[in-house]
Amino acid sequence: MTHSSALYRHVQLPKNRPAQTDIFIAGVGAVGGTLIRQLKNLSDTSSFNLIGVCNSSRTLWLDGKSPTINRQTLAAGELRNWDEVLKKLRPRMVKN
Repeated sequence: MTHSSALYRHVQLPKNRPAQTDIFIAGVGAVGGTLIRQLKNLSDTSSFNLIGVCNSSRTLWLDGKSPTINRQTLAAGELRNWDEVLKKLRPRMVKN
């Protein structure tokens, strides 16, 4: 028995998990920017959907689009308001 098969038997994933995981990145500095680049460089992006990003002042909702995320595209986003961000994210959250 390999370690991975033993681990597989102990990991229980939700039976009704979505085909795609929605990802919202809060902060596009060193860490967030690196994560965005890594996600865009993946050969298989079918398991996730980058739905939005924000910095300290702006929020950009992607709505299925995959633009280059930089200062100019983020500046075109709406003013960042955490109450509004959470209002849009709550319906997407998976309840376990």
